[in-house]
Amino acid sequence: MKFIYCSPGKRLSYILYLVFAYYLLVMWSPARAQASRPLQVGDRLPDLRLSGVMDYSSPTVSLADFRGKLLILDFWASWCGPCVKMLPVLDSLQRQFDGKAQILSVTYQSEKEIQSFFSKYYRRNPKRIGIPGVTGDTTLSRLFAYNAVPHYVWIDASGVIRAITGMQELNAANITKMLSGTVPVMEQKSDEKRIPYSPYWPLMLDRNGGDGSNMLYHSLFTRYTPGIGFGHSILRDSTSHFRITVRNCERAWFFKIAHALNGVPFNETNTIFEVRDKGRLTSSLVGGPYEKWLQDGNGFCYELAVGLDQEKQAFKLMQRDLEMFFPEYTSAVEQRDTACLALKRISTARALASSGGKTILDLGPYEWKVSNASVGQIIRRLNYFQRLNTMVVDQTGFTGKMDMLLTAGWSDLKALNSELAKYGFVLEPVQAPIQVLVIGDRK
Repeated sequence: MKFIYCSPGKRLSYILYLVFAYYLLVMWSPARAQASRPLQVGDRLPDLRLSGVMDYSSPTVSLADFRGKLLILDFWASWCGPCVKMLPVLDSLQRQFDGKAQILSVTYQSEKEIQSFFSKYYRRNPKRIGIPGVTGDTTLSRLFAYNAVPHYVWIDASGVIRAITGMQELNAANITKMLSGTVPVMEQKSDEKRIPYSPYWPLMLDRNGGDGSNMLYHSLFTRYTPGIGFGHSILRDSTSHFRITVRNCERAWFFKIAHALNGVPFNETNTIFEVRDKGRLTSSLVGGPYEKWLQDGNGFCYELAVGLDQEKQAFKLMQRDLEMFFPEYTSAVEQRDTACLALKRISTARALASSGGKTILDLGPYEWKVSNASVGQIIRRLNYFQRLNTMVVDQTGFTGKMDMLLTAGWSDLKALNSELAKYGFVLEPVQAPIQVLVIGDRK
């Protein structure tokens, strides 16, 4: 008998190699199956080492370090208002359950971005947030299917995922129950599955944002459409059309966009409702309840596309569409005396000038950076983004461009005025005639 391998040792190595290959095949299949889908309640969180860690004993952390404790992953972003609002809540909960539970914040943003955010945050909120955080994350975000923050993943002491929730469920009572070994009854957060969508192509044609099966009107109206998000866009698209697109918005927003002044939609501060039932037009709900309200017959999608030669008529055409689709309402732009804020020049002692270059308007809640910008540009930005809970008008008489650096922002009007005074400006309440959108019941 002739052997290919001439020694018992080599034959044994070959057999061991086959056994090892078979073992890898068997063990690798479940791992691949799990990697092909997001982690869910009941799955075990793998032991991972993460880098880019802030406010921790080292710049890296292993998830295995938290075995024996309840671990809550807090997926967040510094631009997310609810996330920022939750920071002191999370800090309080961490202090209350320290040693038994660990909250670990996770963000895709870089460490530099987060450090910059907290340097501004602590100017107005001096109490330190004592929660370690992972920055620049790509690993954990791939393991969990979410497209909206804040997003919380609850992992028990043995590493098993027990719940995935929104912010309403994160409280001391639920943490206490989880620590006792009982999974509390909590509403599970389940984000809509994203589907392909681009604002530069026709909505629902060629499956861009769906198959069009819920179409109501073409130019085009549809009911609430899951998966394409919320918002609007006004642009010249890749097919040489001027396109107004509205995705999953309440009725009031359609009128605000259709009557836009110089392309800027009206907002809550310059819209007046003269209707019997304001609740059909807009809602004060937020988060999941607001999304459900939209889904229950109060959210719609719309698209109007016209040739570039008809661009100036597009908003008038949209107003005509709204008369057909929402015939119970009237809408018009009027000039009325309204309580608002006026930006005034109180001193000319400091020369206002710009060093030129690119125009920068970074008007944040804790800091303002202005470069080569006019007063009109600043006010337009404030009014468009609704940072102050009222409209702002220009009463400065200053027509040039300037640079400003303010260590305060729209979150604190008193502090903002203190900083503005250094440049000879102030924001004061006034009654002034401004253009407002009036929505009323059709008689």
